[in-house]
Amino acid sequence: MIYDLIIKNGMITDGTGRESYRADLGITDARIRTIGDLKNAQAKTVIDAQGRAVVPGLIEPHSHVDMTILFHPSAESYLMQGVTTVVTGNCGHGMAPMGDEVYRAAVDADRKVSAALNPSFFDNMPQVYMEKGKAEPLLRAYYGVELDWHSFDEFNRKCQELPVDCNIVPLVGHSAIRNTVMGMDCERAASEEEIAGMEELLKTCMEQGAFGFSTGRDPTYRPSVSGTDEEIIRLLGIVKAYDGIFTSHTANFVEGHFDRMAGYEEFFRQVKASGVKAHISHVQLENDDGDPVKAVTEARELLAWLEEMEESGVNLTYDIIPVADVDFILCPYLAGVFSPFVRICGSRRRFSECLGALDFRKMLRTVIESGMLPGADTRSTDGIFGRLTVTAYQGRTSDQTGCAAEKEQIVGRLIGELAREAHADPLEYAMDLLAADPDTRCNM
Repeated sequence: MIYDLIIKNGMITDGTGRESYRADLGITDARIRTIGDLKNAQAKTVIDAQGRAVVPGLIEPHSHVDMTILFHPSAESYLMQGVTTVVTGNCGHGMAPMGDEVYRAAVDADRKVSAALNPSFFDNMPQVYMEKGKAEPLLRAYYGVELDWHSFDEFNRKCQELPVDCNIVPLVGHSAIRNTVMGMDCERAASEEEIAGMEELLKTCMEQGAFGFSTGRDPTYRPSVSGTDEEIIRLLGIVKAYDGIFTSHTANFVEGHFDRMAGYEEFFRQVKASGVKAHISHVQLENDDGDPVKAVTEARELLAWLEEMEESGVNLTYDIIPVADVDFILCPYLAGVFSPFVRICGSRRRFSECLGALDFRKMLRTVIESGMLPGADTRSTDGIFGRLTVTAYQGRTSDQTGCAAEKEQIVGRLIGELAREAHADPLEYAMDLLAADPDTRCNM
């Protein structure tokens, strides 16, 4: 036979767990018809995959494509990485269902709309949700996006009309349901009537193709974080009835303090009460005290505890943020801590140059200590600098900086510790680093 496509000489990893092996693939009508030796076969197109891996399309279990697909329908960033299927509607977010009162922000895609409705240099996060009537004309003017859907099914059909090149597995988000039922007044306990309305809406979404339901329980994941145990467990009863899956960005911060175990305990309490299939979104690991050995030990203990949950009868899966040194958050550039000032200056390099001026530094400190950038305030603690580890630095000591002379003395160290060794304020030390190298990198 003549194939449409032959991929030859590749090293196949088929996802079954078996060892990789070298073979050719014969494809016709977009389906693999033959795996084996096809050196004598013919095809309309032949791709020589010598020296390359040939794998099935990857599945991304945690994405927010549904919140960006109207802005970037090609999903090219995923396809270029081999991802062909994405699970959407995570963390309680989602673009559907949508009522008449609230528009849920599409993560960073519509930051321009958020900035137009709430102009601010110091508010680095776009609004989680906004008044639909105010957002609607801006979305139309900036992006040509019409908010012409309400139901879960209507949004999915709108996506099907786009040139979307990946498969989408949609979940329905708790926040999206809360916003639809409760409107803008959604950051409070729901009434019995409102919970019943959420149950009916979730049932409709499941019947319209939702694979499951998600929550977001950290403080910024509004309004899902306002839902009570009773509310969530009742909604999970609907998910269970439709054999759906429950995913959650569990609480990592309780009253401002990192406490992921409290979030996991809440999650398993809800799962066990409802009996649903469960998935924890991006299990959080942390290296808060700068001890990677201790962090790895704690990570292993956490994974062992999750295995115990599985052995107790919970149908559980989870994904993990694969950060090599077990840190909690990646913060690529130290300048990101000062992002409002970087925006005012126009670039990291210009910000770095401005740090050479004493009056600019005094102005920056005054603004920070006024409460507009509290994480960088070091009057009582090291602030955020006590948790930031330098990962790349190319600066050198000069008369203007108090930084160590060689990058080897800085990279891999916490900024707060470096500042103490230099008998310097952590904020001043961070500014010294940036004055010497605007591209200083770090993580948390």
